[in-house]
Amino acid sequence: MSIFVKFAIPIVVLTFAALAQPYPDRIGIGVAPDQWGRLFADVSKMARPFVEIGTEDEAPMDSMGYPLSDCDLILMETWPVAEWVSDIDDPEQYKLDLSGTYHCSFVGQADVSRVWGDFTISPVNYDSATNTSTFDIEIAPPSLWDGNGFVNIRFENTRRTPSDTLNSGFTHFKAMLPGYSPDTNRLFNDDYIECLQTAGFSTIRSMNLSMTNGNNPEYPDWTEWSDRRQIGDATYKNNPAISEEFGTPWEVIIALANSANKDLWVSVPVAATDEYIYELAHLLDDSLETWLKIYVEWSNEVWNWGFLQSQWNNEWAESLGLNYIEGYAKRTAEISLIFRDVFGEEALNRRIRVVNCWQVGWWPPDWQYREQMEYIEAHFAAPESLIWGLGVAPYMNCGSMCGSGSPTEIVNEMWNVSDDSDTSRKLVAAVAEEFNLKGGMLAYEGGTDTGGGSTVNVGNRILAERDSLVWPLMVHDLADNWFPSGGGLFVYLDLVGPYSRYGCWGLTDDVTEPYRNYKFYAVRELLGDDGTIPDPPESLSATENSGMVFLDWNSARGSYHYVVRRGTSPGGPYSEIAYPASPGYIDYSAPGGMVCYAVAAHNPIGTGADCEEVCITVTSVEDDAAPTPADYAISAHPNPFNSAVRINVKFSPCQGEMSEGQRGLISKYSM
Repeated sequence: MSIFVKFAIPIVVLTFAALAQPYPDRIGIGVAPDQWGRLFADVSKMARPFVEIGTEDEAPMDSMGYPLSDCDLILMETWPVAEWVSDIDDPEQYKLDLSGTYHCSFVGQADVSRVWGDFTISPVNYDSATNTSTFDIEIAPPSLWDGNGFVNIRFENTRRTPSDTLNSGFTHFKAMLPGYSPDTNRLFNDDYIECLQTAGFSTIRSMNLSMTNGNNPEYPDWTEWSDRRQIGDATYKNNPAISEEFGTPWEVIIALANSANKDLWVSVPVAATDEYIYELAHLLDDSLETWLKIYVEWSNEVWNWGFLQSQWNNEWAESLGLNYIEGYAKRTAEISLIFRDVFGEEALNRRIRVVNCWQVGWWPPDWQYREQMEYIEAHFAAPESLIWGLGVAPYMNCGSMCGSGSPTEIVNEMWNVSDDSDTSRKLVAAVAEEFNLKGGMLAYEGGTDTGGGSTVNVGNRILAERDSLVWPLMVHDLADNWFPSGGGLFVYLDLVGPYSRYGCWGLTDDVTEPYRNYKFYAVRELLGDDGTIPDPPESLSATENSGMVFLDWNSARGSYHYVVRRGTSPGGPYSEIAYPASPGYIDYSAPGGMVCYAVAAHNPIGTGADCEEVCITVTSVEDDAAPTPADYAISAHPNPFNSAVRINVKFSPCQGEMSEGQRGLISKYSM
């Protein structure tokens, strides 16, 4: 069933006035693992650590975060801010419908009971053959003031194995959303994936998924690859019993990008060692679908003194005799070189897109970006060879209207802020153009901003975010003040989240109702996605290098993905060689001689017509034309933190000049 049917969107609602210039493939979205969004099918992945019975003190736990004794667990706390003190911010008092049966299981034995919350627990069933216990939690339909959405449970008389003593804990606890079996291996909630597919977002940003902010040691300590969170750990939240680093495991983040078929924007931890970054790059190379692009950013808002990562960068930079602006540029360039080592030179600024993200709100907004590019140019190489673009966060805040304005006045103030930001955006875009950065200026996050934490006028601030006027506001911000000012990919902060004093960052506040508010309508209008079959792509081009064919084209209105077809003569016949694909696709298996290509756009409504074909003559690369052994370079990359040694074997101009394509070929071995 298509998302358009599932969410019952009448086509007439989507027949908005077409933009003179839609912007397909140029809008991304942030994703977060919080319980409000219900990303994970297993809700225990966002639970707090286990605590001793009747206290807030952490219980003894093993290295995976499972208890070694009887314990309590706050499994869920999914309720509006701040219902827990009987004072909900949201004037509509909107609550998620969490009702249903949650199938739970764990390895071991225990008596399970309710501590507090609006739910019931079934008796525990124990299977002695598998040492597995199961029970159900039944949550009632939404209601106020009685703990609905809060689940606090107790485990007593625990026994890990039949031979263990009482009070020895248990392992591998799971609590599945309604509709999921306790023995399923599903990672993600189908509702979340379908919400993510409701608009043709090109990219997901994983900063919130990896819980980047403040997730680092104090300088001079570093984060090792062995510190990262693992898929099987009890929770992905902060739990020192498991690891110093917390957040969604990289394997899960990659699986989400693959499942949603979206390009991936990763935030490298600020204190990550070189070995960590190499291993992350190898994991992405090995696991992410080859047609998906990778945007790479060092941490998040390292300029923001309110975050621990900013302090780490400042102290690290000072230890090298640099200021914090230069320190950020240095580490960003180093990360780019590591990804180039792993993916190959051809991939850099094609599939691998390293973004230098900084603050656009300081005046003048361009000088620190220019200082960073000049540092890279002086100490590494031309910035255009290492850096894809410059990242900014162009939010529209409500200014003086936050504390006293009506919903309409708040929206009007955000409109004015968008207009006033035009000069700043153009100045940063000019720096990207000055240094020939192919990606130009990007928004690593942005959108409406009515947060801040104050309760003053919070009701009107939330109502403003739900007002129908937000639709034209968001269209105006991007169509009039972002893309014409030199802006490229624009990433909204979050797909879904609660609306409260802390902000209304989600495009929706309910993953099962993307169109509860008006923000999704704005996004689809900007993408040119009006509920019809997409247009054909334009300006298809093909270039050949050492038998590889690089295809590029302009994005098509209404496109979600693309189908690439190939033939050996003009006019076809054509055979499909890639779906889903995106601009910048590389055909590694083109036959020698005449090769012709056609590309069509696809969305949930259907596949559009092919674009105008392009033909090219491909050089045949014969086995006997391969470079001699003397042309190879072999470099060992040891991993001192485990017994494996990774060896990179790659082409390089050791004797004579190699082609770009040969330099980009990498084989990886472990021994």
